[in-house]
This record gives sequence, C-alpha cells and structure tokens, in this order.
Amino acid sequence: METFELWSYDVSGDLGQYAEHTYVKCPDNNEYFDCWGNHESPTQGSGVHRFSCEGIYEVANCYRHNIFTVRDTAGIGIYGINGVCHQTANLFLYSSNRAISIEDGVKGYWLSSLAYGTYGDVNPFDSPAQPLFIEVWKQMVYNPCYQEYRGGKGLGGELFKLIAELHRTFVKGEMAISHNELIHHEASILAKQVLPDINTDGFKDIHMDFLNDKTSSIKEGLKGDQLAKKINEIAVQFQKDLMKRIGDEAYKKLTGLEAGETINIVDSVIAAKAAQQ
Repeated sequence: METFELWSYDVSGDLGQYAEHTYVKCPDNNEYFDCWGNHESPTQGSGVHRFSCEGIYEVANCYRHNIFTVRDTAGIGIYGINGVCHQTANLFLYSSNRAISIEDGVKGYWLSSLAYGTYGDVNPFDSPAQPLFIEVWKQMVYNPCYQEYRGGKGLGGELFKLIAELHRTFVKGEMAISHNELIHHEASILAKQVLPDINTDGFKDIHMDFLNDKTSSIKEGLKGDQLAKKINEIAVQFQKDLMKRIGDEAYKKLTGLEAGETINIVDSVIAAKAAQQ
C-alpha cells in the first residue's frame, strides 16, 4: 500500500469561476494522477492538500488512460458526459476504499456529484439495460488491473461502504429507480454526512429537472466547448434554485460557496481538448 493524497486548487476561465480542480498525488512514487488537468495551477501552485489515505499505486497506475494531451482520465469515458475531475479522482482513489466527502472542503464537489454521481454517470446513448456505471467501469477498467496486481486489500471507509451498499441494492434490482434518481440518492448520502437532518426530497424535483436537462443537452449532440457551456448554464440555474430551497447556510456547508455564489462544473478548455479524441 502506498500513500495517496487528494489535492485541489481554484480554477477560473472565460465563464468565470469553476469548481476546484482535484488531482491525486502519490508522494511515495513521486507521481501524480492529474485527472484531466494538471497538478499545479499558474497562480496557486500545488493548491490545498485535502486528505491522505492508503491505496494501491500499481493498480491505479495501470488505468491512467491518457487521451492525447489530456492526462489521467482513469478510463471514465467522455469528459463532461460521464463525469469531470472529481469523479475521476474518486476512481483513482478506488483501491483505497476512500471517496471524496463534502467535509474534505473541495469547492463545488457536491455540485458535480449532483450532476454525475460519486464515480461517474452513464452516457445517455448507452443501452437502457446497461447496469450502474461504476459496475461497468470495475469490470472493464479496474478489475483487470487489480487481477494483474493481486495485491493487498484497501482500508475501509464509512462513505465508501454506504455508496457501495447503495450500488449493490440498485444492481440487484431491489431499487426500482432510474439512474438519475440513483445520483440523487448518492448526493443525499454525501449531504447527510454533513447535515444529518437535511430533507433532500425537498429539492429532488429540481435536481431531476437539472439531470434531465443535462441528458437532453448531451443527446442534442453538443460536444466540447459547446457542451461545457450548455451544462454550466443549466448547472448555474440549478444552483440558484437549490439555494432558495435549502437556504444560504446549508448551501455554504454543502458546496463551499457563499450565498449568491455559483460555479461552473465543466471546464470548457478540457472539454474542448477531450472532444478531439
């Protein structure tokens, strides 16, 4: 087992403020999983160290999956459709049995989880019969690397276990819900770790509307920068509606943003590069 460190830094672009970029540092190997971006920003350098855990570097290194000039996608699929850097970082952390939580302080993480889930979302063009995204990823990406390694077992974590149990229940067919509703359940688990009494059903309707709009935008055939701008546009409106539903204090605790603040969750620069794949 090696040390994995989650780091994050602020990002800004032509659309204004974005969610913080996350990446994974592996100090024992002097290596980084850049998660579609970089491990340093022009203004902040390395950024902020969020947490450390123990994972299996050899396994994570096996599924870096670089796409041309875009580094370390973790085989998540298409940027802005299957997920963004937050979901990719969680995939690189998979062998550690650790996932990013709201309490780790990554600005905008919960908002990206509301859009893509903890580990990534299915492509709207995939077969309706396709199982949960993470199960497909494990079968196609993670398991071959882990089987080749055949090494130690990761450490447990409460959030990891809660999400894993939710996934098992869904895959077994014991929950008659859609993939979008599953994302809502995942985001609710994250939220309740910080605000145990929050009524997540109170904003489920606007969350479903946001996810349906996101799906429609992808099905329209938008790609790269155009898709990023469209998703960010509907995400910002959703954030404004969410603020009204849960209140300023809850919004700040869950998103890391002040009252009235919104952020973009898809980096248009990375999306444009990824569209060239």
